[in-house]
Amino acid sequence: MPDPISHLLAEHVSIMRIVAGVRAALPELRGPDDFRRHLPALAEFGRMLATDIPRHAAKEDDILLPPLEAILGAEGPTVPFREEHKEIHAAAMRLSAVIHDLNEVEHPAILSGSAAYGQQLRDLQSGKGDLSRFAADTYDLIDLLDRHFEKEEQMLFPLFNELLSPETRAEVG
Repeated sequence: MPDPISHLLAEHVSIMRIVAGVRAALPELRGPDDFRRHLPALAEFGRMLATDIPRHAAKEDDILLPPLEAILGAEGPTVPFREEHKEIHAAAMRLSAVIHDLNEVEHPAILSGSAAYGQQLRDLQSGKGDLSRFAADTYDLIDLLDRHFEKEEQMLFPLFNELLSPETRAEVG
């Protein structure tokens, strides 16, 4: 059986590799041309937010945390991790939608206001807007991911390895 912690750590590395590309692009995002120039990194980021982040959190929420909660109680130290997963998911879905809209929504849909971040997108399409709100929200999500993964790696994963038997760890794997 694979080691579940090694698997989750590998996912952290993969996610943060994608984040690194966006982190490097963010200082340069001021308008539509900047967005287009960094589209490969942003598109990969949007895909990761919509797929990898929810899948990763589900592995932790549905498989990793229950055996810990059986020992520590459902209202124990796992609660903040579950709450952060919800916060990360909500922010990831918002940003993923914005990336999609900026990249793929046709001009009439943006003008009608059906796209996420309606006014900002309309301003960008007209050439008078900037990506400051998107960049600020992305910085916030990246900061949340940095802090969340650090807490998992420093506290949650060691707790899992310390409290659970090798048999339980193998079953989780």
